[in-house]
Amino acid sequence: MTSANPLESTAPTAPTASAASAVKRRANRSYTLITGCTVAGLIVLLALVSFLWLPYAPDDTSGGRLAPPGADHLLGTDKLGRDLFTQVMTGSRIAVEAGLGSVLIAATVGVTLGVLAAFAQGWLDDTLSAFLDILIAFPTLLLAMLIVAARSATLESAILAIGLAQSAVVGRVVRVLAKRVLAQDYITAARTSGTSWL
Repeated sequence: MTSANPLESTAPTAPTASAASAVKRRANRSYTLITGCTVAGLIVLLALVSFLWLPYAPDDTSGGRLAPPGADHLLGTDKLGRDLFTQVMTGSRIAVEAGLGSVLIAATVGVTLGVLAAFAQGWLDDTLSAFLDILIAFPTLLLAMLIVAARSATLESAILAIGLAQSAVVGRVVRVLAKRVLAQDYITAARTSGTSWL
């Protein structure tokens, strides 16, 4: 009689369904990442090229209405006779300008207010926090309308409105993170040793 050894009876098993689905999810994520980076890179490349060269003037209507793609117009023309490839390049430039400008404004204002609120004590901290809460609750469209009414309907006004609307969210996150850092032991030790705030 042979004794049944559980170690001898176990054979290498095939990968489970959950492991296979996890591998597939990772592969899909990498494809999505590659596709997204490729599209974003093409937009940035078109925007950079548009600063130096455009096939036609953006308001040139000499191409004929709804012309098909060809040697003169790579993507054809629209119903006004404007070159569509020129419009795509101009739109890419506007998208990059609006994105970078609004993020720069949001980061500058948000980080400044968040750090000030984190360092502030008492009523100043409460005031800055309440201001950030009000700015978060304020509708972005209404803020944009107020800025356009005060200035004019330009790309700069839209960038300013988006940047100010997002600065409250950035400020709130920075305030929480800065408060967490200020509560660390090495900060307390530095304060008790007489180190300056700077």
